[in-house]
Amino acid sequence: MRPLSVLVYEHLSAGAEGDQAELLSVGRDMRTAMVSSLAALPGVTVSHVTAPWEDGGVRARPGESAPALLSRLAAGHDLIWAVAPEAEGLLAACCASVPAAHWMGCDPDAIRVATSKSLTLAALEAVGVLTPLDPAVRQAARAWVVKPDDGAGALATQRFQREEEARMAWADRDARGLSSTLEPWVDGLPMSLSLVVGALGTTLVSVNQLHMHVVSDGHVSMAGLTRNVMGEGDPARARLARLARQVVAAIPGLKGFVGIDYVDHPVFGPVVIEVNPRVTWAFAGLSEATGLSLGARLLDVFAPGGRAVPEKAHA
Repeated sequence: MRPLSVLVYEHLSAGAEGDQAELLSVGRDMRTAMVSSLAALPGVTVSHVTAPWEDGGVRARPGESAPALLSRLAAGHDLIWAVAPEAEGLLAACCASVPAAHWMGCDPDAIRVATSKSLTLAALEAVGVLTPLDPAVRQAARAWVVKPDDGAGALATQRFQREEEARMAWADRDARGLSSTLEPWVDGLPMSLSLVVGALGTTLVSVNQLHMHVVSDGHVSMAGLTRNVMGEGDPARARLARLARQVVAAIPGLKGFVGIDYVDHPVFGPVVIEVNPRVTWAFAGLSEATGLSLGARLLDVFAPGGRAVPEKAHA
């Protein structure tokens, strides 16, 4: 028997360029937390992908894409734990490049649905989860938001006070071939749920408060978050755990670490905005904030047979 080998790939810290490079520190924080959550466990060896200019770790070959890199490395590891943007199908491509038995994340169908804001909201509406598309929420809206249909967080997200202006912005993006969505802006406190989802059910790990900032031209950014803001004994936490189970039931194939972004509306309560089928920013520092070994919880999902494997388990 030998230790279980896990490769951690976090796209930003692996050398992302352009606009994504602005989030490099966030990516490094997530990668550090992912590696640390596993490195302390007995019977596990962890490696990770680093940027070309960093010391240590595994690097991509010149010109090698993230899916090609993961496909190459999958043969030498029992599990591949990857974080990549859903935009332009990158997370889906990474998933497709790794054999299912090695993939430490959501199933392809769940990634496909959660990648699209419109598909996600339609799936949630079908099971009665409150979203911005609900007629009452829509009628109460005092502003509108235009954002990429396959975006994550607040990237390329802009709020408009008038629906007409929002529709013009949406049409402009559409004319440029950009897949975008137009939704009512939901007033209230931006929040998120961190979950571990597996065959034995859905565990609400943490309720987090998101710190969003809207500048004068309406562009939205995420300034940070506060983890684990709601105690186990809070009655609202039980209601949010039920909401989490509804969301997971609405999108079959969600698995492992999953994030749900919602707004706590002063009248309607939780209004779900999007589902993240991967590790989110909240993961960094979450084990410390909750006192839970998230690495152990996730290996219980993806390696239920234990953390030691036969010598011939992989090529």
